[in-house]
Parts: sequence; structure tokens; C-alpha cells
Amino acid sequence: MLTLDHLITPLFHALTMSDRVVISVKIHGVLLEKFIWHEFNSI
Repeated sequence: MLTLDHLITPLFHALTMSDRVVISVKIHGVLLEKFIWHEFNSI
């Protein structure tokens, strides 16, 4: 059975190192933004 990991991992390894960094930063930026927004709204 194919999981999402089996699809994502080859794609991820196919990317260059700089692409990985950019994607990681974007993902973490979105997560951080949601976390901050949630914390801010719960004050």
C-alpha cells in the first residue's frame, strides 16, 4: 500500500538542496504563522 510518504519522499529527494530549504522554510513559516495567530487570538 502506498502512503503519502512513498509519494513525497522520491519527489523530495529529486529536489535540489536549495529547493528543500525553500520548501522547509515556507512550511515552517505557515505553521509558525498559524501558531502565533492562534496564540494571539486566545489572549
